[in-house]
Amino acid sequence: MFNGNGLIVNPNNPRPAQPAGDPYGQAYTPQVRFDSLRDRNRRNFNIGQPNGGMPAMTVDLACHHVIGWDILWGFWNRLISDEAFELARKHLALFGVPQTATKNMAKDMGKGTWADQWGCEAKMCWKPNNIVRGPNDRSDDPNINPELENKIDFKMVSDSVYKGRLPLLCETGRYMVRFITDGTVTYAEKAIDYLHSIRAAKIMEWSEDLWVVDETFPGYSNTPAIGGGFAVVRPTWKIHASRT
Repeated sequence: MFNGNGLIVNPNNPRPAQPAGDPYGQAYTPQVRFDSLRDRNRRNFNIGQPNGGMPAMTVDLACHHVIGWDILWGFWNRLISDEAFELARKHLALFGVPQTATKNMAKDMGKGTWADQWGCEAKMCWKPNNIVRGPNDRSDDPNINPELENKIDFKMVSDSVYKGRLPLLCETGRYMVRFITDGTVTYAEKAIDYLHSIRAAKIMEWSEDLWVVDETFPGYSNTPAIGGGFAVVRPTWKIHASRT
């Protein structure tokens, strides 16, 4: 949440909930059937075996941030701490806040009376242009990393997926981390300029080019379960850096 001075405090406690409307929520999430997967992935679901998945069952999908939320919070807080209010106003415009509505930002934050009237924290977190739809169960989630730059996802992916947006978002994430680290305004300007150039871009929907089952983790299991049947373990995925 924002305090009266404009800083985001305790941003992950809890993190803003995923919106319920388009493009989020079950109604807007594509259905990826097990039997539609490429062989390299499908074989891990043991379709047709007694303990396997059914052909029409679907992959459990989630929304993954390219630029991690800790970077998003840190970037905003550095803008405010450094009193870069004009850049902060331009940044808020990305999320539908007219700059005419924030003309008194510096004065209000200085008095500790600024209030987020627009739900900007959730909008920063869930802006669709920074989101990739992919499998929920991953072995390579970058958010477990302590270093900010390592919280940028999809850094090994080429520009052939999503028309090159991923490498540019990763570069933008690096600019944001550099600004957080040393306060060089040029990096903040570059980050905001790129985000403005894609402000209307939609969520990056499921592309199997991007994913492969991590076969070091169990897929559907033959292990008998207590009480009968089998212990079903969902396959775990990772980024498929070399496309096939």
